[in-house]
This record gives sequence, C-alpha cells and structure tokens, in this order.
Amino acid sequence: MHEISGYVLTKDGEEYARLMTAGKEGDARLFLRKVIESNPLWADIIFFLKATRGPRDPLDLVLDIERKLGKKWAPGMRNRLRASYVSILSHVGLIQKEGSKIISLAEAAPEELLRNVLDNLLEPKHGIERVPSIVQPPAEEQRRFPLVHFNITQAVQNNPMIKRRLPNVGFNIRNSSDSPVRAKVKARVFLGSRDLGLVEGSQRGGKYMGYYDGKILWNLNPYTIFFGNFSVPKICAETDENLRIEVSVTLIDIDGQEHKLLPVSWTFMRDKNDWFLEPAGDC
Repeated sequence: MHEISGYVLTKDGEEYARLMTAGKEGDARLFLRKVIESNPLWADIIFFLKATRGPRDPLDLVLDIERKLGKKWAPGMRNRLRASYVSILSHVGLIQKEGSKIISLAEAAPEELLRNVLDNLLEPKHGIERVPSIVQPPAEEQRRFPLVHFNITQAVQNNPMIKRRLPNVGFNIRNSSDSPVRAKVKARVFLGSRDLGLVEGSQRGGKYMGYYDGKILWNLNPYTIFFGNFSVPKICAETDENLRIEVSVTLIDIDGQEHKLLPVSWTFMRDKNDWFLEPAGDC
C-alpha cells in the first residue's frame, strides 16, 4: 500500500491516483465506477439506483440505507452522507444531477431486480449475515461532539461598551452545530480559598429554575446563542480576594448521547471589570 498525506491507499486507490495524475480523468472515473459496482459494501446503494426511475430526492437514498443498517442518524449526519453520495455517484456517472434531485443512470435487467428483491425479503440462513451495505461511519463521526461554545463575561450581549457590575455576571452559550442539543450547566464560585458552591437558581411561578446548578437543561437549537446572567454572593463584590468561577457543561445530543466537556475556569480582573480564561478547571 502507498501512504500519502496521512492516508493509506489500497491497490485500487493507487490505480485511481495513477490515472488521475496521468491526466486520464475519464479512465479514472470508469475505473472507480467498476470498483464501486463490484464492492459488496455498496450493494444496497447500487440496487437502489437500479430500481429507481425518474428524479428522486437524494435523501431517499440516505433514508433507505439508514433503515437497512438499523441506524438512527441525526439530520446533520444525513445531510453529510447525502452530499457525499451525490458527489461520488455523479463523479463516476451513476447519477445525473437535476437541480436538487438526482436521476439514476444505472441500469438493471428485470431478473437482476427480482433477485435483489428476493435477497432483501429472505432471511439469511446458516448463521451467515448479509454484508453491510455501506462503510460504517467511523466511531468519531457517530459520536461527534456538538459544536458548543460558552464563556463568562461582563459584556452585555457581547457589547464591550456595556458591562455588568458584580455581583451580576454574564454567561453566553452558543450552539454552532446543525442539530439541536441540550446542555447541563454547573457554575461553581470560588472566593480566595473558599468554595462558595454552585450558583443557586430561583423560584419562578412556583417552580425552581436552576440553570446554573445543573437542575434545568438548556434547549439549544442549531446556530442559536443565549445571553444569560446570574448573581454571585454579594461578598464577592465587597472584597479584593481572588474570584474564580468554574463551569462544567454536559451536552446531550438528539440521540440521547452525553458528551461531558472538561471543566474550565474564569478568573475575575477587578481593575478591568473583566474575566480571563484559565486553561484548567482547578486553578
């Protein structure tokens, strides 16, 4: 095998690269098409194309594969696979793009379609399992961390010209992912060597609202930002002791998978009425 840019090429990969670098793009595409059509990992995809007539939403292909694999992919995962399938299949001439739709260019004989239908209906025998229809997404893709950023600040809605005054403290959290997530936030206050505990919530309409002690989950829709705030004990504003706030965040994706982030801290600069981020939680 040949290694290039951190990837290891198979023999087929080397041949494809050889044709591309020689300027034989047409031959390279034809070669890659033959590789895909003969690869059992692409069998269900090829069958879908051969059984398809007329314009189709490429998302239909993704959903078909998702069902056959018994998966429950997030919308973002589906969109990435849709884009990948369209890119690869159009490159090798198995589909034609027509606006947001695709038209299959793969052809199948009637007996081939019947055989594929029967294969999908019959149960495997003698303990032999069907070969998975596509390459399984790598573990890091399946458990990709949501892109969420948060920070402690005195700036009101990120405006450095308008600042809060202790004991009021701002907390911003942004979901930059293309899927909704929920967040459990715990903010702990330290003054000098004393642990003043988690930021307490408040009663609202007879209900306890603990946004900063982990009792209430934040609903973070895609590409949204919340400008929150809370109050630290008044003594924090009446002394010159070192003030630090440690924040721990656990994210919960739409599949219920928890992603616990490492705790980080912010230390207050009293002369600037601002905070700086510490590289560790316990500083």
